[in-house]
Amino acid sequence: MNSITTTEVDDEDLFKINDDNDNDNDNNDNTDTDLKKRKRDVEDVATTTTNTSTTTTTTSSTASATSTTKDLNEKDIKMNFGKGWKSLTLSVLSNNTSSEAQRQQQQQKQQQQQNQLPVVMGGVFNKKKQEYFDKFNTLLMKEMTADKTQIERRLMKCGINYLVANGLAVSNLTAHLDGRLFDEIIVRFNSKNILNTSFDGDTATTTTTTTSKSTKNGETATSTTSTSTPLLKINIGDPVIISRHNPLYDDVVFEGILLEVSGSAIKVSIKLPPQQQQLQQQKDNTSIFRNTKPWRLDYGKTIEQACSQYINVFKPNSDSDADVSIPPDFNEWRMNSSQRNAILSSVKRRVSLIQGPPGTGKSATAINLVRLLCHIKEKLSANDPGGVAASQKILVTSYTNTGVDNLLDGLLKYNVKVLRLGHTSSVRPDLLNATLDHHLSEAIKQYEKSPNYNPANIANIERDTKSKLLSQVNVICTTCIASGHPILTNERFSIVIVDEASQATEPAILVPLLKQSEQLFLFGDQNQLSPTIFTKEAEDGGLSIGLFQRLANDITPFLLEEQYRMHSKLLEFPNKYIYDGKLKTGIDDKDRQIPRGFDWPREQCPIAFVNVVGKEDINNYSYMNMPEAKEIVRILKAMVKENQDLTTDSFGIITPYSSQAKLICNLLRPDFRKLPTVATVDSFQGREKEIILVSTVRSNLGGRVGFLNDWRRLNVSLTRAKRGMIIVGNKQTLESCPCEKWNQYIQWCTDESLIVLPQTQPIVNIESSNKKKKTKDNNIEKPTKTEKNKNNKNKKSKS
Repeated sequence: MNSITTTEVDDEDLFKINDDNDNDNDNNDNTDTDLKKRKRDVEDVATTTTNTSTTTTTTSSTASATSTTKDLNEKDIKMNFGKGWKSLTLSVLSNNTSSEAQRQQQQQKQQQQQNQLPVVMGGVFNKKKQEYFDKFNTLLMKEMTADKTQIERRLMKCGINYLVANGLAVSNLTAHLDGRLFDEIIVRFNSKNILNTSFDGDTATTTTTTTSKSTKNGETATSTTSTSTPLLKINIGDPVIISRHNPLYDDVVFEGILLEVSGSAIKVSIKLPPQQQQLQQQKDNTSIFRNTKPWRLDYGKTIEQACSQYINVFKPNSDSDADVSIPPDFNEWRMNSSQRNAILSSVKRRVSLIQGPPGTGKSATAINLVRLLCHIKEKLSANDPGGVAASQKILVTSYTNTGVDNLLDGLLKYNVKVLRLGHTSSVRPDLLNATLDHHLSEAIKQYEKSPNYNPANIANIERDTKSKLLSQVNVICTTCIASGHPILTNERFSIVIVDEASQATEPAILVPLLKQSEQLFLFGDQNQLSPTIFTKEAEDGGLSIGLFQRLANDITPFLLEEQYRMHSKLLEFPNKYIYDGKLKTGIDDKDRQIPRGFDWPREQCPIAFVNVVGKEDINNYSYMNMPEAKEIVRILKAMVKENQDLTTDSFGIITPYSSQAKLICNLLRPDFRKLPTVATVDSFQGREKEIILVSTVRSNLGGRVGFLNDWRRLNVSLTRAKRGMIIVGNKQTLESCPCEKWNQYIQWCTDESLIVLPQTQPIVNIESSNKKKKTKDNNIEKPTKTEKNKNNKNKKSKS
């Protein structure tokens, strides 16, 4: 099965094992890519149609990783058993055209599309479409190959005991078939031990007390033993690899999605092979899960293929814009002028970009847009009950499940008729009543109580319930990838809305667009983080440039100008240097009281840069900085102590490296029962906290800052705080780094007198440090191999 892979802090370094340990330190920057972001991109693959996802696997050699033309043109893809995990075919092509009749039908459909265009234009246009498809098909193959290679490298280099100890695998499981969901089977795996899933450290300690009674004197003896249970780092919604002993060599290997972890039980959904020609084949594939052992689960990160269909052409019914019917209470809706202008202007256009800088109410604007579109649809349907508008629906998508839930929550509050697609495990508990699974289960429960109950009719009840639901709702909410759900195969969505569009790859947004869309609304911000891409080839090929960013070069976005998150001083730098001074504050600074417990360098300005000249160290291919971590902990303790309205949950700690995040957590754990949110920059996008503390980690003479080179990461870091922000870092390193925005920020802090010294450790003067001092324990940089050889030659010549 497939998923797009992107805990607050995860041991990301275990997911990526570097073969070349002698590389320059800067090469390790790319190995610490934020996998939390990629994890939150894990979609409901179990509900994804076979039109947009295929079974993928790792390849062990370059020859198998780079598919030949023959492999790319394969139509009949079959899941084979008995050849290990590598036998699961790697391809991004559709696998739903296995029969000759289906292939002919698809060819006829494509021919009909061509016939609708002039002969010359049809040939040229379809050639362009094929080139567009081939481009992303190749880039996705490269990205999948990189992902698969990392998994295979981890499985080859790390033994099962190591993976279990680090929470990346679970072994000695017993399998039980737990039911079916559409074309998937649900399997429950039982473990002998209680699985620790709460983020409170790397291990959980379980205490067991045993009482025994002596037969001689009747005395009782009590013994207490403590055992450490590893933290399970496979989260709900993550892809897993299921095998008996070793997924690389076993005869039976599956890919699935983790649905639930409860006590000592793990539930996984497994998609059955796409070709099920006989019922007996289904039984053979599922009988192995009937009370069998042992089984093993490994974390399996794969790439979802979004560009798996031939791209359709937008064919609007008319070139004239329809009159917009405004609801009577529209002016009373809670919107500012820029939000109202964006809605009224974009609703008349075929393609619209709505740029929402941090805190400007981007999701709220999207919700109000859907409300207006539903009002227009209902009015047109009332005037013409049998018309086109009566049957049309609105597809509302977002790149992540969290984004979908935020939109769904807002729509339900306004009584919009909406249906949520996706695994219930990926949906907020308070929103489960709006899911398809909930409606199906309720319908089946009602049918089971009826006197005419017949188990053979359950499939008909499910089909009728789905059809009824689709006819009753106006809006379908789901993620971009899950919009290829089988239930939507025959549905047409003339209006498509995509939130978080700037974070999504272009192929991911293509999935909802394939539903014959005629009007497209993209919500995003090209000045915040773009899609995370692993491979240099895919990045250079353009996969890291999202559709929102690309279209923004030719289509002027509607800008939401008023922000409601930050203190006015916190907005000052991003507004001037990133948003060209177009933003304004919609709140009073009195509502953003500056916290006590920190000696702010300027009154009424909750910003500080603490200049810590520490030492950057490498730990597990990731960077850490102990002096910065200690300063972060000192600041947090002082502010929590001096502000009764602030708890650890009021703070967000941002750092670009997972080793630094774990170090900060370890320093905080002795003093706080509940830790603050500690996360990488990428996983903090879209979130906010009262106070933000940033540790930049990098400290060297060469201005090498790794991930910080991306100015959009700086923008995200600076725009998460509501009441105060403190950055702890090396001023000299940041002002000499290649990132122009960091240079400007350091200069701005200097001009505004916002730079202060730390209070936890002596300052190392790196400007006066000579090369000999650099080799000591409190150095800033370790000497290079060339310097070592040169020093050795000098010593020999002197002797």
